[in-house]
Amino acid sequence: MAVHVGQRKFDDDWDPVDEQTAVGIQFDRHDPSALLGYELGLFVSRKRNKNLDPGPDGLGNPGDDFEISGLASDLSLGLRKTFSKRDAHLYIGAGIAYSYAKIKVDPPQGSTDKDSDDSLGFYARAGVYWSVRRNALFGLDYRVLTGTDNDLDHVDDADSSIVSLFLGYSF
Repeated sequence: MAVHVGQRKFDDDWDPVDEQTAVGIQFDRHDPSALLGYELGLFVSRKRNKNLDPGPDGLGNPGDDFEISGLASDLSLGLRKTFSKRDAHLYIGAGIAYSYAKIKVDPPQGSTDKDSDDSLGFYARAGVYWSVRRNALFGLDYRVLTGTDNDLDHVDDADSSIVSLFLGYSF
Protein backbone atom coordinates (compact mmCIF):
# COMPACT_ATOMS: atom_id res chain seq x y z
CA MET A 1 0.00 0.00 0.00
CA ALA A 2 1.32 3.46 -0.88
CA VAL A 3 0.27 7.07 -0.25
CA HIS A 4 0.97 9.48 -3.14
CA VAL A 5 1.39 13.27 -3.24
CA GLY A 6 1.93 15.04 -6.53
CA GLN A 7 0.67 17.24 -9.35
CA ARG A 8 -2.17 16.55 -11.80
CA LYS A 9 -2.02 18.30 -15.20
CA PHE A 10 -5.05 18.74 -17.47
CA ASP A 11 -5.12 20.27 -20.94
CA ASP A 12 -5.69 24.02 -21.36
CA ASP A 13 -9.51 23.64 -21.35
CA TRP A 14 -9.21 23.52 -17.55
CA ASP A 15 -7.26 26.82 -17.34
CA PRO A 16 -6.83 28.45 -14.79
CA VAL A 17 -7.25 25.29 -12.67
CA ASP A 18 -5.41 22.94 -15.07
CA GLU A 19 -2.59 22.18 -12.60
CA GLN A 20 -3.93 20.64 -9.39
CA THR A 21 -2.40 19.23 -6.23
CA ALA A 22 -3.13 15.50 -6.17
CA VAL A 23 -3.17 12.90 -3.42
CA GLY A 24 -3.79 9.20 -3.80
CA ILE A 25 -3.71 5.80 -2.25
CA GLN A 26 -2.60 2.73 -4.18
CA PHE A 27 -2.84 -0.92 -3.29
CA ASP A 28 -1.12 -3.57 -5.34
CA ARG A 29 -0.48 -7.27 -5.07
CA HIS A 30 2.20 -9.04 -7.04
CA ASP A 31 3.91 -12.35 -6.51
CA PRO A 32 7.46 -12.34 -7.92
CA SER A 33 6.86 -15.81 -9.38
CA ALA A 34 3.61 -14.76 -11.15
CA LEU A 35 3.49 -13.14 -14.57
CA LEU A 36 1.16 -10.29 -13.49
CA GLY A 37 -0.28 -8.77 -10.35
CA TYR A 38 -3.20 -6.40 -9.81
CA GLU A 39 -3.62 -2.88 -8.46
CA LEU A 40 -6.38 -0.65 -7.13
CA GLY A 41 -6.00 3.11 -6.76
CA LEU A 42 -7.88 6.25 -5.79
CA PHE A 43 -6.57 9.72 -6.71
CA VAL A 44 -8.16 13.08 -5.90
CA SER A 45 -7.02 16.54 -6.98
CA ARG A 46 -8.27 20.08 -6.50
CA LYS A 47 -7.37 23.67 -7.19
CA ARG A 48 -9.14 26.88 -6.31
CA ASN A 49 -8.15 30.11 -8.00
CA LYS A 50 -9.41 33.25 -6.22
CA ASN A 51 -9.30 36.95 -6.98
CA LEU A 52 -9.27 36.65 -10.75
CA ASP A 53 -10.05 39.89 -12.59
CA PRO A 54 -12.87 39.12 -15.06
CA GLY A 55 -11.82 41.88 -17.48
CA PRO A 56 -14.03 42.83 -20.40
CA ASP A 57 -15.52 39.37 -21.04
CA GLY A 58 -18.84 40.16 -19.37
CA LEU A 59 -18.40 38.33 -16.08
CA GLY A 60 -18.15 41.57 -14.13
CA ASN A 61 -16.54 44.96 -13.98
CA PRO A 62 -12.75 45.33 -14.23
CA GLY A 63 -11.39 45.18 -10.71
CA ASP A 64 -14.16 42.87 -9.48
CA ASP A 65 -12.92 39.46 -8.43
CA PHE A 66 -14.30 35.99 -9.06
CA GLU A 67 -13.28 32.44 -8.18
CA ILE A 68 -12.89 29.24 -10.22
CA SER A 69 -12.41 25.84 -8.62
CA GLY A 70 -11.80 22.45 -10.19
CA LEU A 71 -11.92 19.00 -8.62
CA ALA A 72 -11.20 15.60 -10.13
CA SER A 73 -11.04 12.07 -8.81
CA ASP A 74 -10.49 8.67 -10.33
CA LEU A 75 -10.83 5.14 -9.05
CA SER A 76 -8.83 2.58 -11.01
CA LEU A 77 -8.42 -1.18 -11.25
CA GLY A 78 -5.81 -2.84 -13.43
CA LEU A 79 -2.96 -5.24 -14.01
CA ARG A 80 0.63 -4.62 -12.97
CA LYS A 81 4.05 -6.03 -13.76
CA THR A 82 6.97 -5.41 -11.39
CA PHE A 83 10.62 -5.91 -12.35
CA SER A 84 12.91 -6.17 -9.33
CA LYS A 85 16.66 -5.85 -9.10
CA ARG A 86 18.02 -5.79 -5.55
CA ASP A 87 16.43 -2.81 -3.79
CA ALA A 88 15.12 -1.05 -6.94
CA HIS A 89 11.77 -2.09 -8.40
CA LEU A 90 10.47 -0.87 -11.77
CA TYR A 91 6.79 -1.34 -12.59
CA ILE A 92 4.17 -0.73 -15.25
CA GLY A 93 0.40 -0.95 -14.91
CA ALA A 94 -2.76 -0.33 -16.91
CA GLY A 95 -6.50 -0.79 -16.60
CA ILE A 96 -9.90 0.87 -16.38
CA ALA A 97 -10.76 3.99 -14.40
CA TYR A 98 -13.94 5.65 -13.18
CA SER A 99 -13.50 9.44 -13.39
CA TYR A 100 -15.46 12.23 -11.67
CA ALA A 101 -14.86 15.92 -12.42
CA LYS A 102 -16.39 19.17 -11.20
CA ILE A 103 -15.88 22.83 -12.12
CA LYS A 104 -17.39 25.78 -10.26
CA VAL A 105 -17.31 29.48 -11.21
CA ASP A 106 -18.32 32.17 -8.70
CA PRO A 107 -18.63 35.47 -10.63
CA PRO A 108 -18.75 38.82 -8.80
CA GLN A 109 -22.27 39.39 -10.13
CA GLY A 110 -24.90 36.84 -10.99
CA SER A 111 -25.33 33.24 -9.95
CA THR A 112 -22.71 30.58 -9.34
CA ASP A 113 -22.16 28.25 -12.30
CA LYS A 114 -21.18 24.68 -11.46
CA ASP A 115 -21.12 21.49 -13.43
CA SER A 116 -20.01 17.91 -12.77
CA ASP A 117 -19.94 14.66 -14.68
CA ASP A 118 -18.52 11.16 -14.46
CA SER A 119 -17.13 8.80 -17.05
CA LEU A 120 -15.20 5.60 -17.62
CA GLY A 121 -11.72 5.77 -19.10
CA PHE A 122 -8.36 4.03 -19.13
CA TYR A 123 -5.13 4.58 -17.24
CA ALA A 124 -1.52 3.58 -17.68
CA ARG A 125 1.32 4.14 -15.24
CA ALA A 126 4.98 3.48 -14.72
CA GLY A 127 7.37 4.12 -11.90
CA VAL A 128 10.19 3.04 -9.70
CA TYR A 129 10.47 2.44 -5.98
CA TRP A 130 13.20 1.49 -3.58
CA SER A 131 13.06 -0.62 -0.45
CA VAL A 132 14.36 1.58 2.37
CA ARG A 133 13.72 -0.78 5.26
CA ARG A 134 12.42 -4.29 5.49
CA ASN A 135 8.81 -3.34 4.62
CA ALA A 136 9.07 0.40 3.84
CA LEU A 137 9.39 1.82 0.34
CA PHE A 138 9.80 5.18 -1.39
CA GLY A 139 9.11 5.90 -5.05
CA LEU A 140 8.23 8.04 -8.06
CA ASP A 141 5.13 7.41 -10.18
CA TYR A 142 3.85 8.74 -13.54
CA ARG A 143 0.21 8.07 -14.36
CA VAL A 144 -1.91 8.97 -17.43
CA LEU A 145 -5.71 8.97 -17.51
CA THR A 146 -7.25 8.98 -21.00
CA GLY A 147 -10.43 8.12 -22.90
CA THR A 148 -12.71 9.94 -20.45
CA ASP A 149 -15.82 11.77 -21.62
CA ASN A 150 -16.66 14.10 -18.73
CA ASP A 151 -18.88 16.71 -20.41
CA LEU A 152 -18.61 19.95 -18.44
CA ASP A 153 -19.48 23.52 -19.51
CA HIS A 154 -16.21 24.38 -21.26
CA VAL A 155 -14.37 21.10 -20.72
CA ASP A 156 -14.73 17.97 -22.88
CA ASP A 157 -12.92 15.43 -20.72
CA ALA A 158 -10.91 14.75 -17.58
CA ASP A 159 -7.89 13.30 -19.39
CA SER A 160 -4.83 14.14 -17.34
CA SER A 161 -1.45 13.04 -16.07
CA ILE A 162 -0.15 12.82 -12.51
CA VAL A 163 3.46 12.86 -11.34
CA SER A 164 3.79 11.85 -7.70
CA LEU A 165 6.16 10.80 -4.97
CA PHE A 166 4.99 8.07 -2.66
CA LEU A 167 5.72 6.29 0.60
CA GLY A 168 4.52 2.77 1.08
CA TYR A 169 4.47 -0.31 3.20
CA SER A 170 4.61 -3.87 1.91
CA PHE A 171 2.86 -6.63 3.81
